Amino acid sequence: MAQALPGLSGIERTALAIYGLVLRILQPLLRRKLRRRAQQEPEYGLNVAQRFGYYVDDAPPGGLVWLHAVSLGETRAAALLLPALREAIPGMRLLLTHGTATGLAQGRALLQPGDEQAWLPWDTAQATRQFLVHFKPRIGLLMETEVWPGLVEACRHARVPLCLLNARMSEKSWRQASRWSWLSGPAYRGLSLVLALAVGLFSLRVRAIFFAMITLAVATAFMTLASQLSDFTGGEDGLSFKLPELLLPSTEFSEEPFLGVSLDGRLLCYYLLFVIAVGMVLSLLRIVNSPFGRVLQAFRENEFRAEAIGYRVVVYRTLSSVLSALYACVAGAMLALWLRYNGPDTSLSFEIMMDVLLIVVIGGMGTIYGAAIGSVLFLLAQSYLQDLLRLASEATTSLPLLSALLSPDRWLLWLGLLFVLSVYYFPTGVVGRLRTRAALRALASSKQA
Repeated sequence: MAQALPGLSGIERTALAIYGLVLRILQPLLRRKLRRRAQQEPEYGLNVAQRFGYYVDDAPPGGLVWLHAVSLGETRAAALLLPALREAIPGMRLLLTHGTATGLAQGRALLQPGDEQAWLPWDTAQATRQFLVHFKPRIGLLMETEVWPGLVEACRHARVPLCLLNARMSEKSWRQASRWSWLSGPAYRGLSLVLALAVGLFSLRVRAIFFAMITLAVATAFMTLASQLSDFTGGEDGLSFKLPELLLPSTEFSEEPFLGVSLDGRLLCYYLLFVIAVGMVLSLLRIVNSPFGRVLQAFRENEFRAEAIGYRVVVYRTLSSVLSALYACVAGAMLALWLRYNGPDTSLSFEIMMDVLLIVVIGGMGTIYGAAIGSVLFLLAQSYLQDLLRLASEATTSLPLLSALLSPDRWLLWLGLLFVLSVYYFPTGVVGRLRTRAALRALASSKQA
């Protein structure tokens, strides 16, 4: 959703400004191209001013549902979507935009009285802003193979939600987006949060374990979808990519190791991700201690009272769900950067979801420190439990049954047992238990005083 797009960084704002300047410089070339195309396809010569945000007709009343079908194939797909949209939204008035002459011609048959049809504007700040001011759409539905950064940014400022209906990109578009990630990143973040909003509005209707079950089910469904969309996601094989040369293991900053550690690009990548992770934890702590976080804590303690004094539960919970999805998205990008690979098994598998659940339960639900402590304990168990079991198995070789139970191959069994014991003895997690003990000590000392 456009208004959910976080503030742009300085680099992204600079890149977007340069991008807009280049497009304005190239406008004469676009006009020349359109004149040439109009010689073969006269439709390209119609309403050329609309391409640059200028409209002859009076502005229509607001509230239009804007559907962008870039070309002929997308317009035909829109023909299947529109009946369902009109049925779901009685009295809907449509704004249908296109980028090609074939799409424009095909789209005329889809219009009904009160509907509008226009060219999608050139992706400059002025053209996109004038387009939104003229038509005043209430939502934008994009059926495109490209995502235009200027258009997404204009919709963010105008508070027009955007949804990408057919998330399909050509190989050329993917290469361009990867090469210009500073520019395309804000646009794709704005569109990716639509999914978080949709899942949040649906799953927040239930509580506690049922909320966890729904989110796990959604993740499993999207894992299956990602495995099948091999043209876009690489299927079960996933996608591998090349890092900047500075972060490659082959880049050596010193020929001599420092304290036994090679000073290379891999080490730089590790500490870069470490700094980002620390920054994310600190920013989460800031959010928790902000007025927004205090409201969320009030909902946790007594939702009825918080709502009674004027706080809207659905709004705050949805925003928190979208924020959590944003942080999860950044964490997934960090993992992909470290692995130089991303696929369904590394980001959407059921095992990943269960690992996250174990980490939160062990460390303590509802706390930032609990997630950090749980991560450390879980990684220590994963890294060293097999070694400890191997030593124990070798030490009990005289007892075949016990030695077999302590086999390193059964480390998941013992990990599960440790998890059960941690839940039994620390039902509120490690941090929750420590906070309870600290509160009891403070209470005891106050009584003595």
